[in-house]
Amino acid sequence: MKNGLREIILQIKGNDAKKEYQEIKCIYNINDLLKFQQRYLENLILHSYKNVPYYQNIFDEMNLVNNEKVNLSRFHEIPILTKDLLRKHQKELISKDYLKRKWVYNYSGGSTGEPTMFIQDNYYRKWYTASNKYYFQDMLNINESNVKKILLWGSPQDLFKGSIGFKNKMINWFTNTLVLNSFKM
Repeated sequence: MKNGLREIILQIKGNDAKKEYQEIKCIYNINDLLKFQQRYLENLILHSYKNVPYYQNIFDEMNLVNNEKVNLSRFHEIPILTKDLLRKHQKELISKDYLKRKWVYNYSGGSTGEPTMFIQDNYYRKWYTASNKYYFQDMLNINESNVKKILLWGSPQDLFKGSIGFKNKMINWFTNTLVLNSFKM
């Protein structure tokens, strides 16, 4: 019952990840995996180049993108995005086209003293859902949505909120997840 209702809600909200899941399932060997990785990495780099001012500057300096072609041999030269860089370049890291997609703000745990804010869109959520399903269902042979789970959460800013809210309570019910705050244990 829960599973069917969960699938209907995901489809209505546009969070259904069937297409992404099927794409992952079509990876049969190392060649398929490498082609999959290269295609999505090039797409991500091109999207970032066209829409994210921070990366457009970085990629221009590196000469990573020329005439819509990505030079993946230089990929390892892209600087790692740290929390400091994320905070310093927050506005330049927001994609110009983010309003065309469903998105939410998310935050790091704040374990270093200050949570860092970032945006996650439905594209992220769909691939997260699809890869999670593949991992549990196809690799571990577990129906993840039916298995009871305990999630240890260690977010200091959540310590004083008192409630996780109705929406998250429903999500936890649908996914058979019990969330425990590790700061209260």
